[in-house]
Amino acid sequence: MNEQDTLQQAMEIMARVTPLRRDCGRLCERCCCRGDENTGMLLFAGEEAFYRNLPGFRVHEQDGLHYAVCGGSCARETRPLSCRLYPMFPLLTEKGGRESLRVIFDPRGAQRCPIISEQIRPRRAFYEAVQLCGQILTADPAQYQVLKAASAQIQDILNLHELLCRQ
Repeated sequence: MNEQDTLQQAMEIMARVTPLRRDCGRLCERCCCRGDENTGMLLFAGEEAFYRNLPGFRVHEQDGLHYAVCGGSCARETRPLSCRLYPMFPLLTEKGGRESLRVIFDPRGAQRCPIISEQIRPRRAFYEAVQLCGQILTADPAQYQVLKAASAQIQDILNLHELLCRQ
C-alpha cells in the first residue's frame, strides 16, 4: 500500500464518525476551523499537493511539516485528516526503547475546544476510529514520519505543561 492508499483508508475511517452525537462545532462557533499564519491543521503525506490547489485553503510549512488553513468553512468531505481526528490525536510514544500508540486529547486545542477544556467524553466509536487510524498511519513509512514528527511536537507541549504545573 502506498501513502495515498493509506491516507485514503484513514480518511474513510474518520469520515463516518464524529466526537459527539451533535455538531461539536456549535459548542465553539467552529473556532477550530479558523486560523492564521501561525496555525492550521497538520497535513499528512500526500495531502499537501491537494490542499495547495484547493480554493479556500492556504498551505504553509513549519518545521518541515505542512499545514492547511481554511477560511472557516469547507465541504465536510474535503476536510484534512487532522480535522477529522480533532480533538483527539494518535500519539506515538517511546519508553524503554519500545514504541506505542495512544489516543489523547490534542493539547494544541486545549484553549479552543470545549470538548477538551470541559472534559466532555467523545463517543467511544470516535476514539476507536482514531486508534485504528493511527495504526494504519504507522504502517506506511511516509505517514509514520509525519505522525512521528507531530507526536514529538505534541510531546514537547505535554512536557512543558507538566513542568509548568509542578511550579
